[in-house]
Amino acid sequence: MPTVAFLGVGTMGAPMATRLAAAQHELVVWNRTRAKAATINGATVADTPASAAAGADIVITMLATPAAVESVLFGADGVVAALTPGSCLVEMSTIGPHPVAEIARRLPAGVGLVDAPVGGSIGKATDGTLTLFAGGTDADVDRVAPVLAELGTLLRCGGSGAGAATKLVVNTALITGIALLDEVLTLADQLEVPAALADQVLAAGPLGALLARAKDTATSQFTADLAVKDLALAIDHATGDLPHTAAALDRLRAAAPALGTKDFGALAPTSGRGLPNRTSGERDASQPQVRDHTRPSVPNATRSSHSGEAGRTTFHNPPTAPPPAAAYSNIADVDLGGTRLLILSGQAALAADGTVVGGDDLRAQTTFVFDAIGALLADRGATFADVVNIRSYLTDMARLREYGAVRQSYLDGHEPTSTTVEVSRLFRPGLLLEVDVTAVVRPGGTA
Repeated sequence: MPTVAFLGVGTMGAPMATRLAAAQHELVVWNRTRAKAATINGATVADTPASAAAGADIVITMLATPAAVESVLFGADGVVAALTPGSCLVEMSTIGPHPVAEIARRLPAGVGLVDAPVGGSIGKATDGTLTLFAGGTDADVDRVAPVLAELGTLLRCGGSGAGAATKLVVNTALITGIALLDEVLTLADQLEVPAALADQVLAAGPLGALLARAKDTATSQFTADLAVKDLALAIDHATGDLPHTAAALDRLRAAAPALGTKDFGALAPTSGRGLPNRTSGERDASQPQVRDHTRPSVPNATRSSHSGEAGRTTFHNPPTAPPPAAAYSNIADVDLGGTRLLILSGQAALAADGTVVGGDDLRAQTTFVFDAIGALLADRGATFADVVNIRSYLTDMARLREYGAVRQSYLDGHEPTSTTVEVSRLFRPGLLLEVDVTAVVRPGGTA
């Protein structure tokens, strides 16, 4: 049997790794929190991603975000440094096809790649009944299929990145559908249709499957912050507007603080009406802080294409962004009368717990930073194509070429104005760069 390394034994990864260990695979596991890895009976616990992958025939990653995947694969003591020709990386995180393509580009020669994100939650992971959306060459998928069969049913979606793309479509349908159900149930409340009657008639119609999913919050732990991440990924990957997806993203962001660690299906309250009454007219504390900076010379009657007056500024700290280290906001969104100016605070390679991501690997830190910038832009309905200015602060200008190569991969030919300076140090030891951007969103944006 092949030697398997499994990296990321969190909510979903733990039952999956447990199944592989129970199937008598020679299994090595790694997790950022070592105590979680130690709970997988029959597996060897590795100290670093590289030591987990060393000598493994198949390396599986099951992580929360693209930034986490980047760090585990290409950061200090990362997996890729330990991969040998003939081995195969199976990327099972929900990160979208663009990061998968970047991983494929950076893998050593002779190392296979299968993207196989999963459909289903904890119950299916425990029972081995997940759906695995697999992308990759036939040879690579054939090689890993016997191992993945322990986890569920393999659905071959096409070449490299096809599994990641399919999973993004599936999750977008599910999450936006739950947001629609939330709206329908809100209408039922407003029209005083009894909850039991509303559930009965909806269960018999096209929203029946979504209603059942909304009720299944006890065995599912797909939290609102992960749902926000997936919708932001969908918008980031789309080549056109996704107005319903953007609306669902806004709804989830607003609800995330109230949902906390609950499954995101609680967004559409069924029996018990789990969230506060949304029609009460009370201000939701989770909504962004608003300050009116309207200048006297701007007529109050001038209104933007989305909702506010010209000069109105909103400040945002999306739940997917690392919490600010001090009293500031990640985004200022200034309404200029339809056109909107987005000013982003400087982003650095810091994880949510404040630790530096990527070590001395400037490429890893830069990738983390630009992933964070992309997520913040997507939060306000923008992309890198809307960026008009980038300011970069490097601690070592001799590494400018490394930084520039990663940066240009995100800009994809777009050439905004730019300032790059060398600084003696940044606010946290170990940080190699900080980047802030300004973007302009024309009327018709979704935020």
